[in-house]
Amino acid sequence: LEMTTRGVPEMAGKRFFRRVASQARVLVRGEDCFVGYYKDFLSKSEHDQLFEALRHHVPWKIECDDFGSQDRLTHYMGDPDCTFKYVGLTCKPNEWLPEVSDLRRKIDEFIQPIIEAELDIRENVNVTGCLLNNYEAGESFIPWHSDEVRAHGTAKIVMSVSLGGPRVFQMRRKNDGQEGDSKGTNFECVHVGAEGGTEAVLT
Repeated sequence: LEMTTRGVPEMAGKRFFRRVASQARVLVRGEDCFVGYYKDFLSKSEHDQLFEALRHHVPWKIECDDFGSQDRLTHYMGDPDCTFKYVGLTCKPNEWLPEVSDLRRKIDEFIQPIIEAELDIRENVNVTGCLLNNYEAGESFIPWHSDEVRAHGTAKIVMSVSLGGPRVFQMRRKNDGQEGDSKGTNFECVHVGAEGGTEAVLT
């Protein structure tokens, strides 16, 4: 798949998973991939606290990659050995913000039952890095792309948590290995109005 997008209390363990999973929307389920969209992954208070922390405590900046200046603000945080590389850009990991560390632990617990149920994969899954993207309303965006998942285990998981206002989140099957090709035999585009507090799981 390729995608594009525009502009925490104590866990209750499996009870929390059942509550959120009951509100899940399966966007793609096939032999080679699964994409699920989970509403209310974050409560309103969790969402607001995290949103304000990122607004005020993250040193956002515009990076330059092989295509020039990016059309969004970003900041990468991760474990010490988790350097992130994409389209000619190398991101050294910054320290985890405490609020993002809380989110990280929540995701680690949440994702385990999903990969077991949907993919029949039983391995420990842990978040090792987080690329924060700040999309200005109606302006910032990321073009069609495929995420690099070389270091993400058998399930090759990418998770996207949305904060703030709703945004367009689209996915489509790649056409003959050519990213961004809107002609030919691309599958129908999956269009989601991602709202604050939701999570998309892509494997």
